[in-house]
Amino acid sequence: AHPPIASACSCVDSTTAEQAERAGLIAKGEVISVSRAEGQQAPAVNVLTLRLTDMWQGGYPTGPVTVRSPADGASCGVEGVEQGQAIVVFADRGETPSSSAPTWQTTTCSGTGPATQARIDAVTSVLGNPTAVRADPQPVEDSPGPGQMVAALVAVAVAALGAGAAEWLSWRPRA
Repeated sequence: AHPPIASACSCVDSTTAEQAERAGLIAKGEVISVSRAEGQQAPAVNVLTLRLTDMWQGGYPTGPVTVRSPADGASCGVEGVEQGQAIVVFADRGETPSSSAPTWQTTTCSGTGPATQARIDAVTSVLGNPTAVRADPQPVEDSPGPGQMVAALVAVAVAALGAGAAEWLSWRPRA
């Protein structure tokens, strides 16, 4: 029998700009839940479900986002994440079963961690101000739809043509 093999996470030092280049998703969000992935995966995987509040890059999801990470720090997993905690996540697309929503994957090496002001400032200095993510992506009742916008533009055009025709008729020489 062989003794267990020790492993430890070893990240290459990266700047926030380098981390941003490698990430498909960079966002701030609240952890809704943390659970262990099902199956016999080695290393074990935690599944973080996040409600995003601010987005720097990666599209604009309409609901919670699932992010997978190794379960322990020795495998570069994001440790100490708890429900209700705010984190900044740098993630890449993960393998997704065809029947489920897209997932993302992250590690401590990617830049993911607690949403400290220093981390938020570092990301903002590289990518600019984030865009707020609406918690309820329902249409606003007061905003006009495309059909209403076209109707308004047509009404303005008809009124302008009518005014122009009236002006032309008033200046036209009479016989």
